[in-house]
Amino acid sequence: MIAARRILDNGSREILAEYALANVLVALDYDGTLAPISPRPQDARMRPRTKTLLHALARRYPTVAISGRALADVAERLKSVPLWHVFGNHGIEGTPQTQPDSPRVREWVDILSRELPPELGIFIEDKVHSLSLHTRQTRDRRRALAAIDRALEQLPDVTVIGGKEVVNLLPPGGGNKGVALEYAMRTFVCSHAIYVGDDDTDEDAFRVTESTPVLGIRVGASDTTLARYYVETQEEVDELLEALVNLRRPSMVGAR
Repeated sequence: MIAARRILDNGSREILAEYALANVLVALDYDGTLAPISPRPQDARMRPRTKTLLHALARRYPTVAISGRALADVAERLKSVPLWHVFGNHGIEGTPQTQPDSPRVREWVDILSRELPPELGIFIEDKVHSLSLHTRQTRDRRRALAAIDRALEQLPDVTVIGGKEVVNLLPPGGGNKGVALEYAMRTFVCSHAIYVGDDDTDEDAFRVTESTPVLGIRVGASDTTLARYYVETQEEVDELLEALVNLRRPSMVGAR
């Protein structure tokens, strides 16, 4: 695997400029990318500067958000920003090709509520079409993860994707962030994409194919990511947004 490079270094800004001047879509995750990770998911909010820069970005580029949150949740958090489209549930919501499998998820909630010891403090976030098992506030994370592993043995036909102190459960074939990215590129007739995300759920969007040239930028360096570039911290996302804003003038096409 090729070692990733920091996109804001002088040697890498040229590739950022090449993509910025192409027929490019900009897509961003929410938690850990646009907003700092919060101990409680409901408290995650963008900084005012991030919101201002995102507003300017959406006036210059086709810009979308692809979040693991439920669509209603993330759309509410981004409602003041003129984004071109918002996807929720890792792309399951907002992409017409995918079929949400909420009855199966209801079964998962029942099983996990029974199998996961409440004293461990694992928070089951029910997003209707997927689940997130949060371990950020558990007293013993090792015991919590072991309990999750045992409980998952009771769930047939589940796609498990790890994250930062969270385990995500999705229906197989229900879509992913890569599918959502490709759909957005087709919808807005873009030949290239810049995708910014921070954890394992974003890896499907970092994949580069002949038909979808993607400049993948991970928040935080990683030895295992498919992203070729990274920013060091979530706070540095603002610097990345500012660089993209400065590479283009506002256009009537982007004014929404």
